[in-house]
Amino acid sequence: MTRPREVRAPGTGRRLSLRKRLVIGSAALIALAAVLIGVVSILALQGFLVNRLDTQLLSASGRSQGALDGRPGGNNQSSPTARDFVALPGQSEALLLG
Repeated sequence: MTRPREVRAPGTGRRLSLRKRLVIGSAALIALAAVLIGVVSILALQGFLVNRLDTQLLSASGRSQGALDGRPGGNNQSSPTARDFVALPGQSEALLLG
């Protein structure tokens, strides 16, 4: 019959008890799970926020170009000159708050 393998604490000659080995193993697994959950959450949130920012920028550039061209989406009815573009109203309030 073979003897069970002895696990010794690093740097000492003492043997780790089963309880200590289980606690250390459980803590390591919980830490690994927390790291994996964090990485997946960060990647998913980053993708969502980048897509949302892209949509907001496209919408803002469309409103800005519409105001310059005098289209219905813009705030100005007549086509302004390039010099008047600076005096056009800014973006909608919801863009800044949302």
